[in-house]
Amino acid sequence: MKKGFGLAGVLVGGVIGITLGVLYAPRAGEETRAMVSERIDEYWGQGKELYDRGVDHMQSTYADVSSKVQDRYSDVSDRFQATRDDVAGQVGAVRDRVKPRVAGANDELRNKIDEARARIASQISKNTEEAGDELRETAPSASASLDDDRYEHWNPAAEWANNDNSDD
Repeated sequence: MKKGFGLAGVLVGGVIGITLGVLYAPRAGEETRAMVSERIDEYWGQGKELYDRGVDHMQSTYADVSSKVQDRYSDVSDRFQATRDDVAGQVGAVRDRVKPRVAGANDELRNKIDEARARIASQISKNTEEAGDELRETAPSASASLDDDRYEHWNPAAEWANNDNSDD
């Protein structure tokens, strides 16, 4: 048998029973009203009892579910904490093994960079000396080319002296 009717079934049955009882009552009106009032009180009590049992059941179910959720949360939290601690330990161990290698590689790289800087500075110094020697060799010919007649008309010192310096 299906138990899906619950409180609604009780109330509908009560209303139908009262209606039929009033229609076919062989008793007097006052007596019928008293009987109907008793039945209403009885059904009301049954409905209230069903409601209270439902509330109690829901509260106990809520307490059970809440307790299970809290237990599960605690379990998952503890396992997460243990896993996190384990991973942190493994990361620390790897760090401790890798750190000396990285420091050694860092020192080696720093030495290579310093050597490269020294070679570059030496090469720059050598190139500067060579450029200076070449400039000294070519400078007399450069100053001789200024004596050429092509540049006779241009005298920067004269231009500067002839400029109107009234802005000063």
